[in-house]
Amino acid sequence: MTPDPPKVFISYTSADRDWAEWIAWTLDASSYSVTFQDWDIRPGQNFIIAMQEASAAARHTVLVLSPSSLVSDFVKVEWSAAVAKDPTGKQRRLIPVRVEECEPEGILGPIVYADLVGLGEEEAARVLLKAFAERAKPDEAPVFPGALSFSIASERPSFPGAAAPRVSIAKLPATGEHFVAREAELARLDAAWDDEATNVISFVAMGGTGKSALVNHWLDAVAADGWRGAERVLGWSFYSQGTESAGASSEAFTEYALEWLGYEGEPILSPWKKGEVIAGLVRERRTLLLLDGLEPLQ
Repeated sequence: MTPDPPKVFISYTSADRDWAEWIAWTLDASSYSVTFQDWDIRPGQNFIIAMQEASAAARHTVLVLSPSSLVSDFVKVEWSAAVAKDPTGKQRRLIPVRVEECEPEGILGPIVYADLVGLGEEEAARVLLKAFAERAKPDEAPVFPGALSFSIASERPSFPGAAAPRVSIAKLPATGEHFVAREAELARLDAAWDDEATNVISFVAMGGTGKSALVNHWLDAVAADGWRGAERVLGWSFYSQGTESAGASSEAFTEYALEWLGYEGEPILSPWKKGEVIAGLVRERRTLLLLDGLEPLQ
């Protein structure tokens, strides 16, 4: 006898309706029994009773996670009901799916979410469905830890019809709109990106001389050109940790980068090993990595 498909309840705000419907459609097409209020609560029904019954019957509640949902009282009621049934998370009653940059706090803070921010549709569907799997074991064998070497020559060319690159640059500092032309430096950045033999370029100068503004101006031009072949763009500033702090650490960056770049192996304790793995992941696909304000780490 075929078991009944797992029941899923979608919790969202009207601001995230498009995301909620895409999630509901993707899960429904993968044999989950989904309750989506726009599809399943029909004229003549009592809305509150129907929502309560759907929530109570669900094996999983999907929280469409965004700044809007974090401040919605109605959404809080829905996700808190799921947490009350499974406070330790062992049954994974609540599965948050992040669709917009936000940082859940309080009770939601420790709950692991599936992150769709910046993904193309195919990758987003894969991440969403993988969130419901019992394990996250990759389909391919991991890289042997004793031979972290990668060959640029072995990289496949990008598919010409590929989706827009995955971009995460919110951590870079905001700079002023006025920019004093630095044609030589901009040309140097252009040449470095176009040269396959150049892997690293750095700008060293006193604080306040416009290094961040220079990079932001160049990055705007790259974005306007469709990212010039980049498949992933990741930016991070260490200034947020405080340039005068002796305890500044790269830990926040390495943890974020490992997850964002798709690392799925065992937890890594050594900072050096984290750096090696991140470097390997960067080499796997054409990646533009921008690190701003490294002074606190020196």
